[in-house]
Parts: sequence; C-alpha cells; structure tokens
Amino acid sequence: MGNPHLVLFGPDDPAAVDVPGLGHRIESVHPGGINVEFVAAGPGADTLTMRVWERGVGETPACGTGACAAAAAAHEWGLVGDRVTVRQPGGDAVVELGEDGIVLIGPSQLVARIEVDLP
Repeated sequence: MGNPHLVLFGPDDPAAVDVPGLGHRIESVHPGGINVEFVAAGPGADTLTMRVWERGVGETPACGTGACAAAAAAHEWGLVGDRVTVRQPGGDAVVELGEDGIVLIGPSQLVARIEVDLP
C-alpha cells in the first residue's frame, strides 16, 4: 500500500470497538506508527465493514489505502472475492483485486485547498 497497515478482523461490528483507545495503543508500539483497520465481514457477500485509525492522525471517517489493505487481507484469507465493497463511516469504497494489482473505486471530495510558501 505504500504505508504500513495492520488489519484486524473481528466477529463483531466495528462500531462496538474502542478504535481511539486500541488504535493509539497499537500505533504507539510500531516504530514510525502504523494504520490500524478494524474490520468485520459483511453485511453481505464480498462486503467488509471497517473503521480505521490512521497513524499520526487518529480515527478518520475513511481511508483508501486502508480499504485496499483490508480487502487484500480478506481476499488472501478466502473471505471475499475479487471485487469487495468496504463500508466505512465516511462512505463505501469498492476495491478490485487482480493479477495487475489493486484498484480503488469510490467517490472523492475536496476538503481544502492549501498553498505553502517554502523558504
């Protein structure tokens, strides 16, 4: 994915998980930090439900690389097929897993435009 991820699958809806508490604790023991995905299978076939803790930021509504990491892990473990819908509080993302790599499909929204003057 280009950045480190830890995908944790559980039997329960991630809405019940203490993402801020667990995410911070897990991130802090990994040198440089790590993104942590809390994932459950479902509610349907080839669907995952996820909440994410992003290193250095905290819990975020959605994460593209996290969705890809969760889909790839679930696919490797035989839990989903080649096209996976990852449900996140910020919206659904579709991940296609193929021989040529991973493709993320989903909406995007501009949240800020920033200009930086470098010395």
